[in-house]
Amino acid sequence: MIKVRLFLCAEGAVFDQQTNNLSIFNIIEQAQGVAFPLLLSRLAVIATLARERTDGEPENGIVRVSLNDKEIHRWDCPLSFQNKLRTRTILRVGGLMIPSPGDLRFRLFFNGRSRAEYVIPITGSKQPTVTSRPEPGQGRARARAPSVQPKKKKRKPQKKRRRAKK
Repeated sequence: MIKVRLFLCAEGAVFDQQTNNLSIFNIIEQAQGVAFPLLLSRLAVIATLARERTDGEPENGIVRVSLNDKEIHRWDCPLSFQNKLRTRTILRVGGLMIPSPGDLRFRLFFNGRSRAEYVIPITGSKQPTVTSRPEPGQGRARARAPSVQPKKKKRKPQKKRRRAKK
């Protein structure tokens, strides 16, 4: 039986060419918008699956996205094990428009059944969050990192040389 080992949404993910490791950046656990529709400009849907040797290749998957139980998007999701026991898929979405607050559900379907689900609560806010921080090196007050300088050697006092009179 094919099992979903991981299914989540993040801002990005990459496969390292040298180590073949998967790195996931900024997992999206919730989102908040001041105004709707809300745009999730960077979104990746990541799935890792495992199978037994007796399992065949699954048919291509489908990722369905719903908001408050109403489907708003659907994408094909290729699932190819290529004669291996594990596979990983990253579905990069160029932008996802969220029309209103609610539970945003991502479901992975293959072989005719729902196999995994990931939920992102989308909430509204009356005020934007404001964070103010001066740029480094700007203005009068400058924060400097303490510098480590080598200790100066103490010089021995030099004897005064007298000039010879001519």
